[in-house]
Amino acid sequence: YQRRVRVRSNRIALLENLGATEDAFDTIDVSDNELRAVDNLPLLRRLSTIMASHNKVARIASNIAAQLPALGSLVLIENQIDSIDTLRPLRRAKQLTRLALLGNPLMLQPDARLRVIALLPQLRVLDFERVKLAERTAAAERFPELVNASDDDNNDDVHSNATSGNKRKAGADAEPSKRAKLSDEQKAELASKIAAATTMEEVQKLETALKQGVMPE
Repeated sequence: YQRRVRVRSNRIALLENLGATEDAFDTIDVSDNELRAVDNLPLLRRLSTIMASHNKVARIASNIAAQLPALGSLVLIENQIDSIDTLRPLRRAKQLTRLALLGNPLMLQPDARLRVIALLPQLRVLDFERVKLAERTAAAERFPELVNASDDDNNDDVHSNATSGNKRKAGADAEPSKRAKLSDEQKAELASKIAAATTMEEVQKLETALKQGVMPE
């Protein structure tokens, strides 16, 4: 059973008092606020999903992985992330397999998707599209400086070997995709619906539609 706390559209500019949740929730939804950073995080061992679309986030706490050890899904659609370096703290988030960055300035830059994949080899789904083996290979070849980079805190265990990571994921990623192709406009429409969803069930239903290349009714 997934427990959620929803604090949308309250003009919140700072994440605070999360410790008051007593680590009782799996999902926190703080979309449609005025957050400038995902920071000020207490230790929350249970929290696995943060939904923070339509904010002004331009920074991620350097200790996010230590404070949220179960973080597996981070939705940051329509924020102000404009540099790949902003994502470096996520390298240590070993459970993070799903990341959504649609609508951030970073994703308008050349080869942004490949650069994110190179920096965060643990990802399985980026912007609601499965990361393919061919993308991992291309990312490693074109951006080795990101694959081998260390984080800003000089931690030795920032990055588990990318090559072994590719081998672990090769079986899952090698199968060719049989999805239909959605237009960029349709993908953007689905992404907006995902960002506006109020429950994880809605998010999962829309993500499934996006993966299958179909527009929901």
